[in-house]
Amino acid sequence: MCDTDPLKLHYSWCLLQIGVTDKSQWELQLQTTRQAVLERKLGFADAYFVKIIDPVVARRQSDADTSRLRSRFDLHVQLQPTLITWYRHLDDVLGGRVHWELANSAPHFDAIAPNDLRYGIEAFDAFRALLDK
Repeated sequence: MCDTDPLKLHYSWCLLQIGVTDKSQWELQLQTTRQAVLERKLGFADAYFVKIIDPVVARRQSDADTSRLRSRFDLHVQLQPTLITWYRHLDDVLGGRVHWELANSAPHFDAIAPNDLRYGIEAFDAFRALLDK
């Protein structure tokens, strides 16, 4: 279990979508990740858990927690719509592996079936095609 996407591509794609980075950076990371999937060094997770949070609520929570500095808070709020698009496309390709709520406790991992598409390069390419639209 990790608290991010194992492919590590979502951030650069989202930055591209809002005009913060250029297409060459995205394409370099995409090619590198595709090769890692081919080599079975990276792959799709068994499950993804995504929580959509209202930016006003997020700001309130951020302001109330003075234990951390959140220098990129506004950027992350701006990225949320593209991140939602990312995970919707991923769910389309992986067939229901994205869950749109966070449980109050850790999920029972025995209930999550292993992802047969973990290293599926065809799934990777199909996902990329959806992102390119």
